[in-house]
Amino acid sequence: EEGTGALDLLLVVAPTAEGELIMAAGPSLSYYEFKQPMAERLTDEAWKQVLETKPPNRPEWISCFFQPSTAGS
Repeated sequence: EEGTGALDLLLVVAPTAEGELIMAAGPSLSYYEFKQPMAERLTDEAWKQVLETKPPNRPEWISCFFQPSTAGS
């Protein structure tokens, strides 16, 4: 299955028309992929409970552009 969770902070560095680099920031939905039997698909309420108690790891393929927060550590 796939699911979204809390908002992540998205930071992007992009060139302006003049060639200068600027940084933009905004919200982005978190993304998860996990195995779940089709006969046991999660309801929205069950998914929220999973996120609150034991969220699955993020997919490995997002590591090339996603850096988990280290705030508070």
